[in-house]
Amino acid sequence: MHRLLILLLVFLITALACNLANEAGDTDGLQNDPIEPSDQESIIATPVPPQTLNCEAMINAATWPVYALANGNADVARTLNQGETVKIVAISETEWLQVESNDGWIIGDGFELLGDCTQLPLVIVSPQSNCQVINTSGSPQGIYTDPNTNEAFFARFPPNETLSVFSQQNGFYQVYVTAYENYGWVQQQFITLGELCGDLPTEPATLN
Repeated sequence: MHRLLILLLVFLITALACNLANEAGDTDGLQNDPIEPSDQESIIATPVPPQTLNCEAMINAATWPVYALANGNADVARTLNQGETVKIVAISETEWLQVESNDGWIIGDGFELLGDCTQLPLVIVSPQSNCQVINTSGSPQGIYTDPNTNEAFFARFPPNETLSVFSQQNGFYQVYVTAYENYGWVQQQFITLGELCGDLPTEPATLN
């Protein structure tokens, strides 16, 4: 009788042990199963390509000049004909439009803008002139706020350096000083004009 009870107890213990082992195996299986990604995890971000400028100017006038510089006194690089279109790649702070491949600048009402021209990059353009002046005096010359020497000069014009000239008045040439982003005046007696100056205006240029 005792032997039968012992055998029955051993049987129950063995069955219980096997059952626990099976449950442990099922738990391991759950842990090793691959986890399916959620909808959010499965979305791959696609890089947004950079914007391609699509701005053009179509000429309405019979002809329209393309200037070499963003300045109405600059040389005309080429002339556009009515109906011709050119790609615009930038705009200056004074609303000059730069033509593709740095081919020049246009401004005015002789053309119509086509496409999206609202995202044109802004280009800061210092005033430009074909007329250049060189300091041939051998010493620095003062650059004055007005065309007279009543006040102290605000900058120096080094020897053998050049500046763009825009007008003349009272024995002075009006020049643009990039470092100060402003115009100034130098005395004519100490400097030499370049070959492309022609007849300089007497009305001073101003910043727009």
